[in-house]
Amino acid sequence: MIIRGLILSLPPLVLMLGLAAWGWIITPEGAEIPVHFAADGSVNRYGSKLEAFGVVPALSLALVGLFAVVPLIDPRGGNVRRSRPLVLVSWAGTMWVMAVAQGAITLSVTGLVSETDWMPRLIGIAVGVLFAVIGNVLGKARPNWFFGIRTPWTLSSDRAWDAAHRWAGWLFVFAGLISAGGMFILPVRAAFPVLIVVTLLAAFLPMVVSYFVWRSDPDRETYHAPLSDDDDSV
Repeated sequence: MIIRGLILSLPPLVLMLGLAAWGWIITPEGAEIPVHFAADGSVNRYGSKLEAFGVVPALSLALVGLFAVVPLIDPRGGNVRRSRPLVLVSWAGTMWVMAVAQGAITLSVTGLVSETDWMPRLIGIAVGVLFAVIGNVLGKARPNWFFGIRTPWTLSSDRAWDAAHRWAGWLFVFAGLISAGGMFILPVRAAFPVLIVVTLLAAFLPMVVSYFVWRSDPDRETYHAPLSDDDDSV
């Protein structure tokens, strides 16, 4: 699985590094480069060449390392490997979103695109598509500590885990499609609040489901520490 993840993350990494290198070459030293944008696409912070063309690739490489090491350090590493579709989609999808972000920064420097609101729209669409694709594979996740809906109830009841991820799969697909569609048809200032709200709902509702399913699961894991003399005297 780790080898496959590295292979799938290679194309977006190569694209990202190529865009960063192109931007570095064409940008004069000392230039102020837009690195952060408001919801309407206007620039609200400038940075150096290193920040504009080095931070996203460096963060992406760190994330690749994290994705690669998780199956080795998770106490339920076998379940991480059984969750291969979710892990690989999250891994490769995150790299593609990072490549889109780097492309937006680089294209803003080149001046090839003059519109101001296309950058947040593009990134929002990429995030929405990623959520929808993740939703399609969430139901295949097995209990682990790094991927999926991890609550005290899903991690102590396989029945709660399965129920929460069935709900989360549908909700994330809808949230992703609504978010991506909103980026096309709504003003940018309205599209991002929609993305945030539907994403929070898609994450929160399965947590609620997991609690009620856990309560009704006779096989749920529970642990009660033995009372000490001090506890008994209270």
